[in-house]
Amino acid sequence: MSRHTLFHNIKAAFVAALFCVLASLAVLSLLTAPDAGQAHTVKAGSAPLASRAGGRRMPPDIARTNLWPVLRDRAPLQQGKVPTSPNASVSACDEWEIVSSPNSQGPASQLYGAAAASPGDIWAVGAAGTYPSRTTFTMHWDGTTWNVVPSPNMGTGDNFLAGVATSGPADAWAVGYACADAACSAYRTLTMHWNGTEWSQVASPNVGTFDSFLNGVVALSPGDVWAAGYYYSDTASQTLTMHWDGTSWT
Repeated sequence: MSRHTLFHNIKAAFVAALFCVLASLAVLSLLTAPDAGQAHTVKAGSAPLASRAGGRRMPPDIARTNLWPVLRDRAPLQQGKVPTSPNASVSACDEWEIVSSPNSQGPASQLYGAAAASPGDIWAVGAAGTYPSRTTFTMHWDGTTWNVVPSPNMGTGDNFLAGVATSGPADAWAVGYACADAACSAYRTLTMHWNGTEWSQVASPNVGTFDSFLNGVVALSPGDVWAAGYYYSDTASQTLTMHWDGTSWT
């Protein structure tokens, strides 16, 4: 093989790999799209990189073979395609497969985050209903099907889950924000823990008297979990991070 041919082959392989990476990142960015509608889940047979989007982290071995972005219904989905705008486009590197997933009994279901502990242990979270009276919404993939799992709410006001993370079958965290009642004087941080049997709300701190939000979470172990978001001060929004040490959020 000539030096010129070798260089050409290396260049072509590099360009193809770069295109796959950029396309996969575009898919992951859909996790925070604001549009409402029915929830969908799609699966790729393989992915070229580990995913870490919005604080949701998958182990590299899981991300390479089981990548699960969650999408709102922005446009009709076709097998092998995912919506990156109101117009769908073919995903790079592999075909995407639409996987049947349940919806709530209310007028709308939305998924905003997903996390995988293994190919047979995956969580997706979001909200059911419409603003300003949404409720938390969680689903679990057992390796065969998605199933809705009951989840608590903070009071009777608006409840929303924005992110989820898991370190194992008996340890998952979902984070978001909620109002205690319909008047909603201020949104408060919302954290929930899965112990292998059920979800339960866990007390979490807030900053000041204005709105506090959590948008992402990552679980390194049952005693080492980070959540991130923002809060409003008198003049502007400010970053907000908190840590779970196995006992409490600080």
